[in-house]
Amino acid sequence: MSLLCNISRVLDGKECADVQADLCDMVVAEFTVPRSTNSALRTVLLCESPHTEEICHGHMLAGRTGEKVTAVLQQTPCVPAIVGQGAIGRLLRGGTTQHAVLDSLGLMNVSTLPLQRAPYCPYVRQDDDYKRLLCAFEKMRGRVQVRKHGLSFRSSANSDQRLITMMQQLRDIMLQDLDRRLCLLPQYALVIPCGHFARNFLRRAERGSRRQWSDPLRTGLESLPHPSRWPRRGTFDSLPCCLRTLLRLIHHRAGH
Repeated sequence: MSLLCNISRVLDGKECADVQADLCDMVVAEFTVPRSTNSALRTVLLCESPHTEEICHGHMLAGRTGEKVTAVLQQTPCVPAIVGQGAIGRLLRGGTTQHAVLDSLGLMNVSTLPLQRAPYCPYVRQDDDYKRLLCAFEKMRGRVQVRKHGLSFRSSANSDQRLITMMQQLRDIMLQDLDRRLCLLPQYALVIPCGHFARNFLRRAERGSRRQWSDPLRTGLESLPHPSRWPRRGTFDSLPCCLRTLLRLIHHRAGH
């Protein structure tokens, strides 16, 4: 796990083997390969990071946020109904769904590790090294922004410079890992970032690799929120404009 080895390098008191042993169970599975020989991955939703329920199930979008994604996808027009009310990650975890929209859909996170403290609490002993790491992760979520020359973080006059340095190191590690995973996607897959954190990291990854996974990011999707802010219920006509645009795009790319 090169990601965990790279993270060990920014910690003072942890070897690569220690970090792998402590954090390997915190890395959750994504859905970035076709689920059958007859399906092709056409659209990939890029989210932020796993949370508590994702750690319990071992894959992304396994909890309440995943249920919201399913609820919205059930409003996709002109395709067979999606059977089941469960989280989208659980529906996809079962393998081929024999549903045009679901079989063409992929799911990724910017970070395969949680960026919030809560998921780590039952599993990881939080000594000084990990406390600083988790603090850096949490601050990254709210402070990341895109500048002309790359990703940076908003800071205050009394910012902890050591913490800022760790955030910058983790940013570079996450960008490298995201770029690696993006390059494994099919050439024709369109990546749609959900929320400002995913948008900022995808823009920076694209700039660094000079490849446009979101080329072009469709008009009407620039403000697409993180799935935690998607509605739990409603009809297609009652959805926000950005979600209606997303459903039309997924529907079109699924071949309908």
